[in-house]
Amino acid sequence: PEQYRRSYCRILSGLLLMTIPIVVYLGVYSRDVIGIILGPQWLDVAPIFSALALAGALQTPAMATGWLFISQGRTKEQFKWGVFAGVTTILCFAVGLRWGALGVAKAYVGAALFQLPLLVRYATRTGPVSSWDYTAAVVVPVCFGATVTLVLMVLSTQMVDASAGARLSVGAGAILLLAAATYVLSRDTRDASAAFVRMLKVARSAPTPDQTETRSL
Repeated sequence: PEQYRRSYCRILSGLLLMTIPIVVYLGVYSRDVIGIILGPQWLDVAPIFSALALAGALQTPAMATGWLFISQGRTKEQFKWGVFAGVTTILCFAVGLRWGALGVAKAYVGAALFQLPLLVRYATRTGPVSSWDYTAAVVVPVCFGATVTLVLMVLSTQMVDASAGARLSVGAGAILLLAAATYVLSRDTRDASAAFVRMLKVARSAPTPDQTETRSL
């Protein structure tokens, strides 16, 4: 149980450290990203993209609770949560429809904010990982994400007259510098990153269903 708890928390922290900066980057520079990839005619969807980026940041830690349900044989509880989450999300969509596509996107964010603490409590009510363990695992990634958000917002306001490419490049460089500083200064960050990389290596080396079937034949 102790190894399970420690491994889960490190992998969760590593996952968030890798994904939150990317999502924040896409959210802050939504206009620049959309303008370069889709063209200026699509700039009106930038606020929707930013809202969905925030929702994505919330969905990542929510997705990780699925590991607890599955590894502990609690799929019935996971199914019950899925029904609850689906109903509350649809209700939020219904409320947001009044304000169009942007309203629906913001409603999705609201649903994610409402559901996440309830989901964490529900997923950690039994098993080796407690709600405190989960919260402690996400503290460093959340603080790092908040720092990245603040820095990128300041940079974006200071570079209003710069080209989209320049803003994106400077923002990416800032994230890399912050990530390097966090990695050097925080042992927890180094441990979490190493655990996440090991998980990726194991996942890549695992046989696919086709390979397993071939071996059995």
